[in-house]
Amino acid sequence: CERLGPKVLRAGVLRLRGGVRLAIESDYRPGHADVRERDKIGVAKKIRLKEGAKLVGELAQLRSVQVPTHRYSALKENWAAISKPIVEHLKLQIRMNVLHRTVQLRTCEFTADAGALDRAADFLKAYFLGFSTKDASAMLRLENLYLESFEVTDVKYLKGQHLSRAIGRIAGTKGRTRDNIESSTRTRLVVAGKKVHVLGSHDNIKQARRVISDLILGRPVAKANKKLGAISSRIKTEL
Repeated sequence: CERLGPKVLRAGVLRLRGGVRLAIESDYRPGHADVRERDKIGVAKKIRLKEGAKLVGELAQLRSVQVPTHRYSALKENWAAISKPIVEHLKLQIRMNVLHRTVQLRTCEFTADAGALDRAADFLKAYFLGFSTKDASAMLRLENLYLESFEVTDVKYLKGQHLSRAIGRIAGTKGRTRDNIESSTRTRLVVAGKKVHVLGSHDNIKQARRVISDLILGRPVAKANKKLGAISSRIKTEL
């Protein structure tokens, strides 16, 4: 098949060496426009269905979200608080598959938002990353909320005690620096090892990541707090 080069294979049967037959169903190949359109599907925004349309029967949509091992116990303890907003707000059906350890979502006749599955999946992923139920549920109620994850070593390659000190500068004494970043940039922050997860709007995430990068590069906490004060006052002025 590689010798054919850029030629498009048409429907039929292709005989390979050794008597192996390869069935070719169509000559369709996704282009750049199709890839871009496919990437837009994951954006968690409200998409209203046409009047009379229902996502049931053959049109029913399913989604499964894998549960990490370290969050399985927390999911069982807070199952009522997690499933309630998904059922009441998004009108989706939800169940826990204990065998495969996945949370399964499905549309029903009461589902009015075509993007409900994406928003529910984003909510579950945020909770599995370590965000509280209250913070993660904001992705169900509000639009233009995003989740960005990166590692400390993406900013600067560190190891050993240097990596530990960088993580300590982000968290601060008893979590004060992290709380200051959250309150000043109006985001939510989770530091899990060398991974950092930020939840908020696009501009606020950009501001928070800039401050976190400065701390990783060795900027003193006092200067970072001064910069956070300027960011907080600017956000209040804009509002």
